[in-house]
Amino acid sequence: MHFAPKILGIDISSYTLEAVWAQASGSRPKVLAANRFILSPSLIERGEIKDKPALAGVINRLLNQSHPQPITASTVSIALPDSRWFYHRCRLEGVSSKTLHSAIQKEISQNLPFPIQELLWGWQALPDSQYLIWAIQRSLVRQWQELLFQCGLELEWILPPCLANIYGLEVDSSELTLIMDWGAQNIIISWIQEGKLREYLPIAWGSEKLQPFLAKQLSVSLPEVENRLREADLSQPSSFTQLVQNAIEQQVVKEILNFTKNYPNLRPTQVILIGGMSRLKGLAEFLSQQLNWPYCRWQLGQSQPTYPLLKREYVGALGLVLWQLQNAKEGGVRPPALTPLSYRQYLIKVWNKKATDWLGTFIPYFLHLTFWLVVSSLFIYAILILVSFVLRQ
Repeated sequence: MHFAPKILGIDISSYTLEAVWAQASGSRPKVLAANRFILSPSLIERGEIKDKPALAGVINRLLNQSHPQPITASTVSIALPDSRWFYHRCRLEGVSSKTLHSAIQKEISQNLPFPIQELLWGWQALPDSQYLIWAIQRSLVRQWQELLFQCGLELEWILPPCLANIYGLEVDSSELTLIMDWGAQNIIISWIQEGKLREYLPIAWGSEKLQPFLAKQLSVSLPEVENRLREADLSQPSSFTQLVQNAIEQQVVKEILNFTKNYPNLRPTQVILIGGMSRLKGLAEFLSQQLNWPYCRWQLGQSQPTYPLLKREYVGALGLVLWQLQNAKEGGVRPPALTPLSYRQYLIKVWNKKATDWLGTFIPYFLHLTFWLVVSSLFIYAILILVSFVLRQ
């Protein structure tokens, strides 16, 4: 008997924070609490922290006001916005498990725009000796690590949102599945097969394409357009909704068609739409017509019905939890220690963790044993009293 681990995942974007706290429980984890906050524009910009004290207050409220109970976790895994990740696909033939790490380091050094010392990275193996590598700047991770530490959380893992979404949607079919994550700043398109990321296409469109297009059509400023996008109910038909759909037709569909033209084997059998912009009225029908995928199933992504606390918004945060509970570990990025530990500090940390694990295992056994010792002692005492009473007779 031992205490099942409790895992906290927080999905971070420029507009929202989503938290899911769950515990291992048989074949399906039990969701203990969840919460979602919509952020003001001044707090986060493309994953960069703009107002540290205010954001720390928001994270504390996110944890303390979660439903149905406050989140009291001490560790957390997070997904940072896709716009801050660098991706590289490569073929590494004849590489052994011993030389794989150095081969990937070489690919990163030669193909990514920052020195390898400034990056943290992970990878996933693909078919045909191919690898998809992702990396993120250490300085950005450090920002979040320090902020979360102020909120009483130790950062354990960082994942790209595309990887968190795979686990959150529980996509493990042998069919080729396409996930479209419609964020306000970026559209991330991932091709998934057998639970693996096969291909990846980011489309930067929020501040670069969508907002300038809408500002020109409406004759208003960019900040006003951003506010309207935050406040609009895109699930309802309106002239504003139609304008957004026109922008998609002119900017997004064209990029997808150009990309898939070069990869004819990437025609999916199902498409899953997630993200805030996926609420756009008639988006699935519109894209289906424009992309000419007649035999493809379209659906809105959502958490499985076995998680009644969660709504469709919590896909990424749930994915962080499931990824860690399933001990997947492939592709996860470990942050460096906030401060280098001395050997004495390291031993204390290891001892504290082992002591906590030992107590978590021992205490239930101790209580169980104590209970039966008390019961058996009372039983023996009662028998002795009965025997002495009989002998006196």
